[in-house]
Amino acid sequence: MAKQITAAPAAAKPSAMLWVDALLGWLLPGAGHLSRGFRRQGWIALFVIVPIFSLGLVLSDFEAVSRDLHPYAFWAELGFAGATLPLLKIDPAANKVLPDHQSITNPVPGWDVQSRGWDLDVSSWSDTGVLFCCVAGLLNLLALFDLLDRSLSPRRAVRTGQATPAGNSA
Repeated sequence: MAKQITAAPAAAKPSAMLWVDALLGWLLPGAGHLSRGFRRQGWIALFVIVPIFSLGLVLSDFEAVSRDLHPYAFWAELGFAGATLPLLKIDPAANKVLPDHQSITNPVPGWDVQSRGWDLDVSSWSDTGVLFCCVAGLLNLLALFDLLDRSLSPRRAVRTGQATPAGNSA
């Protein structure tokens, strides 16, 4: 006789709370999974995504999260909003590399990029760090899609035996 187990953690909370849990997961990877009762997936997301993002920040000397220096990578890093948005407000990279808090799209008049040299203040591991932060942000978006999928389409798992389409064992 086959025993069927329903996905009880997702069914325990109303669907209106799903968006709150998704927001929690966007701010801190795995928090949405933990809140919905998917403990294993939540801890895996937390212990994989946060160290990858942190390592990317360290490798790039906190330059990775800069909308001025990396305008396209910023959108991938935004998948982990809990770390990206506060660092964007501080933006230590733009203050260190760009004079007078100017952006690349609005440079200081008369400032010659070739004579000052961009690579003098940029870490040699900067590109690797930016890549790590982008991967962490995209992994968190993938984790959020997993949370939505698990919560909106609960599946039935069969523990032992074979089940017919009606759910009765043959």
